Amino acid sequence: MSALVEDDATLRARVFLRAVLPLVRLLAERSTGPLSRARGAIELSLADGSLASTLRLDEGAAHVAHERCERADVRWVFRDARALNDFFIGRPSLPKITPWMGLASPRLSARALGLLLGLRVLDARASRRGAITHEEQRLRVRMLLALVTRAIAELHRCAWEPARALTKVDRERVFQWTVADTGDGAYLRVRPDRACAGTGAYAQREPFVHTVFRDVESAFAALTASASQMEGFRGGAVVTHGSPEYARKVSYLMQQVDQMLTGQ
Repeated sequence: MSALVEDDATLRARVFLRAVLPLVRLLAERSTGPLSRARGAIELSLADGSLASTLRLDEGAAHVAHERCERADVRWVFRDARALNDFFIGRPSLPKITPWMGLASPRLSARALGLLLGLRVLDARASRRGAITHEEQRLRVRMLLALVTRAIAELHRCAWEPARALTKVDRERVFQWTVADTGDGAYLRVRPDRACAGTGAYAQREPFVHTVFRDVESAFAALTASASQMEGFRGGAVVTHGSPEYARKVSYLMQQVDQMLTGQ
């Protein structure tokens, strides 16, 4: 498999568009008020045209297609991959918005901006545990679990070696993460040189490694690094079933993904 990208910044931008942007669906489902009824298509792209995705908003729903949109109502054009990356991790960075500042579709532009700012999930990890409500914690847990599994699958498609190393197996294996008190979860399914991700529980095969968080609070603390992993294990807040060797491998891979996306 040959690499699909030429530099780290472009690799990160691809992951943000293809693994983070689709999470807007979770935010759209919760949105209320007059702006939630705005409808239309927003194209996000790099100025050189090398990467683009289209966000389509309808009443209470959102869908992302990883392609250009010939008839977009609003276009967000980032000058380069680094500018797009900065936007998604919460650094000061805004794209060129056309038609001029989205004024031709003000309701759609306002709704899109609100939803896209909500996707700055990596920046939000600095939030203190008690600073957000239980429902907000649950939403962030769902987003982070979906993000890390989608990101690993996308990075594998981009021939990122740490992700490819996980698929050097002789048979199918499933890595599952579950929040016990809500049933929320995500999974990563790997086969020889292939990887795919999904939300919920994978029903076709028993997990090779299954990480279970006792409740939303435990998952939030572990995924935002506001509690140490060992603290969670000692208190029974996090329980891992299956291969200890591969549990360590996938945990380390998750840390690498986090560091790669945040640039730390």
